[in-house]
Amino acid sequence: MTEKEKPTLLSAEKVKRLCKSGAHRPPGSITLHKKEVFSDGWTRWVCSQCGQVKFVLGDEAELENSDIPAP
Repeated sequence: MTEKEKPTLLSAEKVKRLCKSGAHRPPGSITLHKKEVFSDGWTRWVCSQCGQVKFVLGDEAELENSDIPAP
């Protein structure tokens, strides 16, 4: 990918995920996040409650979701 090319958004969805931000009561609670996957392999997570943004590369996104306990 050249410097002028921007990655394209491949998918966007809302998922429940653990947010480790101290802005929540209690800290480290499961909240709704917007998950955006881009063509360059990066995934952006945006918390709908506190607005915290986190970027992860590739398979790391799947590993982080393993923190959520099964219902």
